[in-house]
Amino acid sequence: MKLKKALAGLLAASMIVGALPMAAMAEEEGPITFGVICSITGNFPLAGENTQKGVDLAVKEINEAGGVLGREFQVSYQDDAGNQTGAMNAANRLISDEVVAILGPMVSSNVIAISDAVSAAGMPVLFGGTSPSIADLENPYMFRIRPSDNITASAAAQFMDEELGVQKLGIIYNTDDFGTGALTVIRDYYTDKDVELVEVGVNTGDTDLSGQITQMISEDVDGLIYWGHDAEVAILARQVSELGLEVPVLTSGSLPQVISAVDGSYVDGWYVALDECMDEDREEIQNYVAAFEAEYGETPELYSAAFYGATKLLADAIERAGSTDSEAVCQALRDTDGFPGIIGPYTWQENNDMISNCSIMQYDAEKNETFVSNISVE
Repeated sequence: MKLKKALAGLLAASMIVGALPMAAMAEEEGPITFGVICSITGNFPLAGENTQKGVDLAVKEINEAGGVLGREFQVSYQDDAGNQTGAMNAANRLISDEVVAILGPMVSSNVIAISDAVSAAGMPVLFGGTSPSIADLENPYMFRIRPSDNITASAAAQFMDEELGVQKLGIIYNTDDFGTGALTVIRDYYTDKDVELVEVGVNTGDTDLSGQITQMISEDVDGLIYWGHDAEVAILARQVSELGLEVPVLTSGSLPQVISAVDGSYVDGWYVALDECMDEDREEIQNYVAAFEAEYGETPELYSAAFYGATKLLADAIERAGSTDSEAVCQALRDTDGFPGIIGPYTWQENNDMISNCSIMQYDAEKNETFVSNISVE
């Protein structure tokens, strides 16, 4: 009897020990899930919708090509509702779910809000916020997949100066980290130049910018840079036309996100400094545009392009790491050199920026966009 009990015990123990590698193997062979934080509700729902389209297309293509490390690539979306509390809640949920990495947020203040949590968790993050102040966090787990405003705002200032010869520049900027960061960059560019700056702020959610525009008219500016978010730029376009401010206008990348809702006559001749112009003749862009139009029946824009490329970059980094280990994935991202993205080649820089160029494009009255130039800022 004792012998039978001993044998039974040994058999049970061997079954448990044998089951452990099987469980680990099942986990290693299961899907690889990454998270995306974007604004599905709140002030930026269109940005969130476009982000999801870009990510979904990339995931589809990756899985059709065999997945990542031979495993299915999956995405978990979390809504930040366009605010910092929502972003922190979204990040905490994804950290708790043990995703391999996080893409997003897009809004700079929301990126800053999640920094401590993702650093403590050792979670790789590929974010879209463009405020230069994010680099000051020195978070080794956070990688910027769009050009910093050190690049785009500097390029915008350079274009208004060298190409348009503006002598009295108006600047309407959002008072959040995104807008004030760009304002600092523009000021720095003009430090040693004989150009007068007229600056006035707006807040996210403002529905009337007539006061700011009227100030620009009364100050007799001969050029205007707008650096703010999607909803406000649509209001700006209408009220600039209504109030008769007839000067060259250059905006941040917010205008293309709402161009379908804006009367073309409002933005005829307007310039935009943004990550990439879909008209540029690069193979990566043309292939992406064709695939996006086939999938959704519409032309892609900034957010879809940025996060389509970020999804492909993440998949490539995991493949190069040969693992989903966070430190290995981060090191693979740091080793990135010239990975072909939609908004430009991804190459790691010491401040964890991955992009060092931006494009200037121009709209006509039919809302067609024309590529003007690509500016690289070192």
